[in-house]
Amino acid sequence: MIDKYRDKLYEKGVSPVIGVILLVAVTVALVALATVIVFDIGSEVSDTADATVDIQETSTGISVDVIRNENIDELRVVSPDGSSQTLDSDVGSSHTIEDGGGSYSIVATLGDGSEETIRTITSSADSSVLSGTVSYNPPAEGVLVESYDSEGNLVDSDLTNANGVYNVKEADELRVNGFTASYGDVDLNTVASNEGISVPSLLMNGDGSSSSPYEISTASDLQAMQGDLSADYIVVNDIDASGTVNWNNGQGFNPIGDYDVSFTGSLDGKKYDISGLNIKRQSENYVGLFGEIGAGGEVKNVGVINVNMTGDKKVGSLAGINSGTVSNSYSTGNVTGESYFVGGLVGSNSNNGNISNSYSTGNVSGEEQVGGLVGENDNGNISNSYSTGNVTGESYYVGGLVGYNYKGTVSNSYSTGNVTGGEEVGGLLGSSSSGSVSDSYWDIESTGQSSSAGLPDSNGLTTSKMQGSSAEGNMNFDFTSTWSTVTGDYPELQWQE
Repeated sequence: MIDKYRDKLYEKGVSPVIGVILLVAVTVALVALATVIVFDIGSEVSDTADATVDIQETSTGISVDVIRNENIDELRVVSPDGSSQTLDSDVGSSHTIEDGGGSYSIVATLGDGSEETIRTITSSADSSVLSGTVSYNPPAEGVLVESYDSEGNLVDSDLTNANGVYNVKEADELRVNGFTASYGDVDLNTVASNEGISVPSLLMNGDGSSSSPYEISTASDLQAMQGDLSADYIVVNDIDASGTVNWNNGQGFNPIGDYDVSFTGSLDGKKYDISGLNIKRQSENYVGLFGEIGAGGEVKNVGVINVNMTGDKKVGSLAGINSGTVSNSYSTGNVTGESYFVGGLVGSNSNNGNISNSYSTGNVSGEEQVGGLVGENDNGNISNSYSTGNVTGESYYVGGLVGYNYKGTVSNSYSTGNVTGGEEVGGLLGSSSSGSVSDSYWDIESTGQSSSAGLPDSNGLTTSKMQGSSAEGNMNFDFTSTWSTVTGDYPELQWQE
């Protein structure tokens, strides 16, 4: 365009000096016009958007003021973190975007629906990033922490890590899983109390009913069960609980429920593994994932593997005491009791507690009444279960499956782990008083025991008779619907397949 004006001036005989002055004036006018219509100063120039928008850098981001608008239906700002928000494009509207330093893009939506970036600006704002820990005794992992501005706009968000730590940009309000909290360290017990709700309802999906159980996805969620001992729960994924080794000043996980207030709800593990659970409470009783499962409590399809547990009395991987129902559950790892009632899965199965279709492969040690599956079976029932871990008792009542059976029933079960102890030591049961034991067996070679309380010596079998297809002919089990033979190994429960 400038070349055309210059040629016309030469044709008209205008002097070169006057021509230069006129050309400069025309150029300035065109630039000014472009500035008003295009708006994009110093970046990509728009050929279609017809508006004037003032963008200024602020201490927390940018401000956007619409001065003139001829054909833009909508404005949208894309923040440095990639998030975007829609702005009012009416003339006179003002907006503040507080997303910190970095590159912001202003995108215009035109009448025909097309979008065009009309301005890019870099803000040097350095918003304060605040850190804190979310906990309710142990740290809470996977909790959504968000900061909001005074208009209710989301500024930043983060999920707490395994140590409960979050990092978000400072704004006017902090929310934890949607509930208002104070910046810094957040105690979920306080938040729940302020909201009039339980910690499980604050942390988990579901409402704790049988039709909508709370959904457990982290070790923190497991610990939160303590906040509602009568609710229904399900596990929705494998859980790495190895971080519990650092909880509570090294004491680890705090068992759910105890003698005073037991767990009477339900937990369905859905066959997911809870691995690496640590408890180190040598002077405490009722030690396990559950301190006590009370009458009416139900635990099924729960696997606690690679556990490392130490307690005094009533110690087991799954529960210190079971007076409810345990089924299709299992444990591996190491269980140690300083005193008595120590079992691989349950310390004491009592008061009509029922254990079925379950097993333990972990090593167990204690003073007395020590068993590979259950330490004491007091008026309880054990059926279709087995243990394969080594059992060590320093005193008496030591058995491969059950240490001491008192008025309890044991049926269709077996044990194979090495058993050692002081007095009343048996391959399957250490001692049995007024109870019933039937169709149960132990490996006389691997346990190192030729006899067992409650059963004739003939129920002690060699390894070859208990493994592979031979098991079906030597063990009076239901190999049709409950048990399966395994080539070169001992029988397993069909639900394990």
